[in-house]
Amino acid sequence: MIPETNPPQSHAVQNGNTPDPRAEELDRIVHSETFSKSPRLAALLKHICDRTWAGHTDELSEQQIGIHFFHRPPGFNAGEDAIVRGSARHLRKRLDLYYETEGKRNPTRIWVPKGGYVAKFEDAASPPEPAVSAQEVTEPHSIQILPKAVKKIWLWSTVSFLLIAIVGFFLWHHARQTQAERDYGSLILWKTLFQGNRRTVIVAGDAALNLYTAYMHRPVPLLTYMEQRYQNDPAILAVSPEGPGLLSRVNAATMADLKLTSELVRIPYRLDLPIPDKDVEVRYARDVNQGDLQGANLILLGTSTFNPWASIYDTNLDFHLDRGYEHYTFQVVNRAPRKGEAAVINKTETQALTTVALTETPSGNEHVLLLGGSTMGSVYAAEHFLFTQRMWQPILNAATINGRLHGFEVVLRSDFVKDEVSNTQVIAYHVH
Repeated sequence: MIPETNPPQSHAVQNGNTPDPRAEELDRIVHSETFSKSPRLAALLKHICDRTWAGHTDELSEQQIGIHFFHRPPGFNAGEDAIVRGSARHLRKRLDLYYETEGKRNPTRIWVPKGGYVAKFEDAASPPEPAVSAQEVTEPHSIQILPKAVKKIWLWSTVSFLLIAIVGFFLWHHARQTQAERDYGSLILWKTLFQGNRRTVIVAGDAALNLYTAYMHRPVPLLTYMEQRYQNDPAILAVSPEGPGLLSRVNAATMADLKLTSELVRIPYRLDLPIPDKDVEVRYARDVNQGDLQGANLILLGTSTFNPWASIYDTNLDFHLDRGYEHYTFQVVNRAPRKGEAAVINKTETQALTTVALTETPSGNEHVLLLGGSTMGSVYAAEHFLFTQRMWQPILNAATINGRLHGFEVVLRSDFVKDEVSNTQVIAYHVH
């Protein structure tokens, strides 16, 4: 949803009947073809201009814009949530594009200087070049003594400047990439999952199904889940006439899934990946059909008992999270133990196990990221892994061969405290 803004009176007239050139320029921008494709950026520009022209520049800090425009809660951590900085960066790029194309002949310009969020308004006409006096042109020593020396100095200055600029650019780009990887996880992983030539579908798990399987002590096969036949099972009503029978019909997702999904959908925006917003889709497991997943990269949250779509790809994996319904136990079965590895990985009652795996679709053209765990809160451990450089870097370095990311699997063990996890550690991984 695009935040609503209330345009000030100056958008129409100034001093009664005199048109306000600032408002006219703003209207030209927000109704341009360049900004018609980015209504959120147009609304942000209007918000910044409204506050600037009203004299309320104190409301144009990163914190205040996050609260009043992006509806973040008071006191949100702007260091972790870069929505304001990222949006302002995209707004500046969009304004540059507008003035290079549609608005290049506009008599005035609006811009938002870097380092702040206050709008500036100026005439588009650039100041004239300083005139050269006749004396400067005809001065004897300027013509007869220094031309070669001046040319050499100018040439070496230009070459030096270019070299410094090139080195500076690469250092800046490297620092920017390194910071992005520290903040948002591995670029090569996200470039693999968010591509410009295909969709990416994020499928959140079905928390109600998880409760159903816990009551019934058996999983729901994918075909049964797709046809919703399990909801009419009379056995579930015999176990609890009011609880699971109704829960099997309720759409429910965990806070862990919702939090991670909100982080994932912002990854392309934060890292400037070349995938349109419309090609990043979020689906609830119960509302998915097979056609939704065709030709798309996938991110599936939850094991097959929580998200049955994960069962399609589980057979490709070495690490299988096995659920014991009788005593509600979990263990990771290592189907292909390597030297020194245990065939079964267990946990204590106060621990949680999480699996993270990257594999391919049967066609081999798309990739699937699977995140599963022994508890619904295990998704937090997967999030810690994906966004913590010291955890993912050794695994993804090993999985990157000749610049291409290969499939990998990771087993995490965490301390489980009040539906969340802490002290997450990598205890096993395979690269394919």
